[in-house]
Amino acid sequence: MTKLIYLIAIAFVASSCATLVARKEYVLTLHTNVPNSKVEVNDSVFNIPTQFKVTRSKADLKIKLTNDSLEKYVRVKSFPNPSFLYGNLLFLYVSPAAYLVDFTNPRRFYYGNDIFLNVFDTITVIRQPIHQVLYDYFAEKVTGIKGALYLTLSFPWVNNFYLQPIDEVSMLNTGFIGMSVGAEYHYQNKKYISLEAGALLDFLIPFPAPIDYWGEYETMHSLYVSLSDNIKLNHFTVGYGVSFSSNTWALHVNDFYDTLVPSLREPTVKTNQSLGFYMDGYHQFSETVSVGVKYRPSILMIKPQTSWKYEHLISLDLEIKIPVHH
Repeated sequence: MTKLIYLIAIAFVASSCATLVARKEYVLTLHTNVPNSKVEVNDSVFNIPTQFKVTRSKADLKIKLTNDSLEKYVRVKSFPNPSFLYGNLLFLYVSPAAYLVDFTNPRRFYYGNDIFLNVFDTITVIRQPIHQVLYDYFAEKVTGIKGALYLTLSFPWVNNFYLQPIDEVSMLNTGFIGMSVGAEYHYQNKKYISLEAGALLDFLIPFPAPIDYWGEYETMHSLYVSLSDNIKLNHFTVGYGVSFSSNTWALHVNDFYDTLVPSLREPTVKTNQSLGFYMDGYHQFSETVSVGVKYRPSILMIKPQTSWKYEHLISLDLEIKIPVHH
């Protein structure tokens, strides 16, 4: 019990070390391109250039820049400091609560170390470079065009199978490689329908290469067709619809290297053809490139027999869109 208490205490301390390293206050440097200027920060006035201590906070830092001929107000947005973003990664394995603990601590924020106030710039909100890049990226409005038609080519790189072949135990496996083709039609700016057909494997490695097997080994693959309705939410899309799947489990036997120990079973191939649903979620990096996750649960098996039977395939997918008509 004592050792357990020590371990919990160490994990807790380690989980918050990133913000313990960051002091409550730190030195901020201000510059400007107008001589004989002053800044007012938190009711204190400084001649520029200057250095002063600022308290870390989630709130914006308000700055008033003045000289004989101008008066400019600027807000500096707070941003997670590097010790919060990266320092906790060192302890993420032994203490997964690292980020949760630090989320309660205002020391996770900072305003940068050096700020340049350009009086000729119309910008009144200053962000750190990486923060500005992320802000501009997610502030960008990404919509489709009504009437646009795209051909799609996607590459499901990681595939998780859950299959229930007839007269076999449930099968669960994750593998690689797949491909699908399809078409998208935008019937509204932010809505489109998608028709897609694909083939997915549970290949042992994430790239095509010859592999030698011996003895008994299993493989899974799936062929499917899906029809979905999709909604664009700026850089994100979500889709829902129906699918038809032909899911195959196969037992292979290669006794070439194992002639002294014969296989207990004959090679077997079993395929379930089923109806089910289709759901996906993508992040769109550009008009033509997206990365997302596809989920295809099958619930009604129609062949080799009719019954309610759950199977699924979950894929991590790279999708490329080819414009045909705008």
